[in-house]
Amino acid sequence: MENVAIYMRLSKEDEYIKDESNSVTSQRLMMLNYLSGHEELKGNKILQFVDDGYSGTNLNRPGMQDMLEKIRSDLVKCVIVKDFSRFSRDHIDLGSYVEQIFPFMGVRFIAINDDYDSKETLGGISGLGDQFKMLIYDYYSKDLSEKVKTSMVALKRQGKFVGGYAPFGYSKDPADRSKLILDEKAAETVRKIFHMALDEKSMYQISQILNEEGVVTPAVYMKQSVGRVDANMTKNLDQQWETGKVKRILDNEIYTGTMVSGKVKAVAVGSSKRVHIPEEEWIRVANTHEAIISAEVFDKVKELRPDGFFYGKSKYLPHVLSGKVYCGGCGRNMAHSYQGRPKFLCNSRFFGGKGETDMVGDFGSYGGREEIDCFVGPGGVDIDASGVDSNSACGCTDMIRDEDLEAIVIRAIEDVAKKAVSMIEVQRTVGKVVGEKRRGLEDEIKMLDVKIMELEQALMDKYEEYREEKILREDYLEQKVEIEKNVSNVREKIQLLEVHLVNGLELQMKDVTGLEVFGKYLKVEKLTKELVDVVVERVVVRRKRQGDEWKTVEVKLNA
Repeated sequence: MENVAIYMRLSKEDEYIKDESNSVTSQRLMMLNYLSGHEELKGNKILQFVDDGYSGTNLNRPGMQDMLEKIRSDLVKCVIVKDFSRFSRDHIDLGSYVEQIFPFMGVRFIAINDDYDSKETLGGISGLGDQFKMLIYDYYSKDLSEKVKTSMVALKRQGKFVGGYAPFGYSKDPADRSKLILDEKAAETVRKIFHMALDEKSMYQISQILNEEGVVTPAVYMKQSVGRVDANMTKNLDQQWETGKVKRILDNEIYTGTMVSGKVKAVAVGSSKRVHIPEEEWIRVANTHEAIISAEVFDKVKELRPDGFFYGKSKYLPHVLSGKVYCGGCGRNMAHSYQGRPKFLCNSRFFGGKGETDMVGDFGSYGGREEIDCFVGPGGVDIDASGVDSNSACGCTDMIRDEDLEAIVIRAIEDVAKKAVSMIEVQRTVGKVVGEKRRGLEDEIKMLDVKIMELEQALMDKYEEYREEKILREDYLEQKVEIEKNVSNVREKIQLLEVHLVNGLELQMKDVTGLEVFGKYLKVEKLTKELVDVVVERVVVRRKRQGDEWKTVEVKLNA
């Protein structure tokens, strides 16, 4: 008895267009009916995998990854989907699994609506028909994404809330999921934060007060309220308030009753990369929901926070990297201090320990960003961890001086800039070569089409000779078989060349989307807030033991 996996996927686009045939329930019923109607599949254990609200343009879905892991562990020998598009709308991914990976692993693949069963086909895809279906699904995904994006923009301009989770302080109206209503308990925390800011308390002081009073963070509150956490909000359930969390609330104009959307956009369909939209292009619709604080309070707090930050009555402006530097031991934002030599310090020493959270983990997977590990300081000198308090609360590096950190970040930016320029040049060169190869394939197909026409004409000529009794019937039939064989061979060559065109040689090129912006940063004299906002995602500082102790800085860039 073998395990049979049935995979169901419902994307946000499917949900939005309300196609009942694509619902998870409908997909499940279709596949169970299919199983009951095929004797060889009856009696097998059925494993169900579901991804609700995930795009089909990539395979980064929890249900999909769980299923693929079981396949790799040889626990699944048959996969059933409603159609190809439920598995993937990217024809490269889909073709790789159906034509290569699944046959190699001995996994049977069935797409019910596409009338496809790998058991009936040798070597994966049965022909160009299935190849073109994959291309159509890929195109449909991009076309649908554009249509949904247009509709979503229209809803945003009407002041509708289109996010997956309501902002802290609100919940979705059960009667109208595009409308926000007050969550009074969380709203009181929001008011408290704004009132403390009006009293000119710094964001650090505000976070201290909230922690002392035991106020739960937005991530913890969401977990308690709805049972799960928005992955975009936090990588873990951090029990502590910190300046970054306070800043996000003080920056959010939605608390004035104004719906604000369109702040970021994806660089391409299916891409996890996002780019920030200039504030003047944001979509704002006033009075769409009940305000938690007045517009006057919001504007006053904004005035008290130069350059987006508020450090109480400090005479210093915030460091350009403030809010982007994290401790590698506990995951919290590192605080910046101008006392003595300017530096960043781990917040754990102030919060009295790690608490219940430990974010020591793989920061390298964060957001799919470009990752640069820098182990040296200015001028190539190793950064020694001597002088670091070994009794720090989180047990990792808790301090790094401004000049050291800035030099490392500048070096990371310049390194990626060089890589970007090189990759873009390679892409241009490869693009020319690929273009020439495609033109060569197209020319060869045209020549073969002409060859088929010539052979078909030759066949007609032979038939005329036979009809006019110029050649014997046996000679005609013998030559007919030979010509038809040649036609078949030429058609097979054309099919093979067309498959190469369908696969798209240019798709084998490395995606360098987003790297263009780095081209102008080959030489960085000084970090500015504008530069940091554009290219720096986050900086993680941790202690790494390698014989002696070294201070390790990981710079995640938006590349």
